[in-house]
Amino acid sequence: TDTEFSVANELPPAAALPNRSSILAKIDVHTRLELQQSEISRRRADLDLQHATAKSDIKVVGGVRFMNDGSDAAFVAGVSWPLAVRNPNQGNIKSAREGLAAAEQSVAGIRNDLYHAFDIAWQDLETAHSAAQTLRQDAIPAIDEVITLTRQAHERGQVSLLDVIRATQERVDLEHDILDADADYARALVKLDTLTDPSLPLMLNLLTSP
Repeated sequence: TDTEFSVANELPPAAALPNRSSILAKIDVHTRLELQQSEISRRRADLDLQHATAKSDIKVVGGVRFMNDGSDAAFVAGVSWPLAVRNPNQGNIKSAREGLAAAEQSVAGIRNDLYHAFDIAWQDLETAHSAAQTLRQDAIPAIDEVITLTRQAHERGQVSLLDVIRATQERVDLEHDILDADADYARALVKLDTLTDPSLPLMLNLLTSP
């Protein structure tokens, strides 16, 4: 009877793959990158401050100088600044510059890590999706045909009831395989959501899909 297949018939259809490009674009606003950009801004402000501190050491001086016998006078002015080798702030400038460079390099490293994690999660998603699709579209119809033929053969006395039970059990096993693939797909979606959007829109869409 058809009741033997009620569990299989209730299996939900395979979910459609989301748009890869639109998801990947969200990585650029990942929390780790935003935090590192804040660090870059802080480092850049520190470098500007160190440069400003160095410039504040420049001095403008002026005065009156008497010429010849002292009857003529002229105003003279000059600018003085410490030599670079003697400027104690040069060390701070160098340190601030190196800190900024390191922070900027870290952004590239973080972005590469996120892209790598995204590629792995997307590959897991595609693998799970492909497995679920293949089992639903190919394996289930094939085993259904085997069960039908086995039942017909049993009715004719050509095979035992045990053969019918075995064929039916194979279908149950396939159902479990499909559910496992669906679970792998959901786990991959969660990974992608974690990398791109903490509000978990991909997973929520999966849960609310008919």
